[in-house]
Amino acid sequence: MQRIESNGLLFGVEPDSKYPVCSVLLEPSVRLLLYTDGVTETENTAGEEFGDQQLERVVAAGLRAVASSALRTPEVATCCTEPAG
Repeated sequence: MQRIESNGLLFGVEPDSKYPVCSVLLEPSVRLLLYTDGVTETENTAGEEFGDQQLERVVAAGLRAVASSALRTPEVATCCTEPAG
């Protein structure tokens, strides 16, 4: 997993805000997850934030589950491993 950090400024609040620029090569099998701080700052009933590490664990577990499921289904495995076209 690769994290692309932002500078924390809200998009669209200030018309002349400067944001970091980053280039990342995304291969066909790569997933891109965009999320707001509302995901990681959500608190449980004990007042504990969900947090970045928990989000990474959930995403990694989900990817493992999808990969495992795809490997058990020949049609899906073929679809996901052969180039489109």
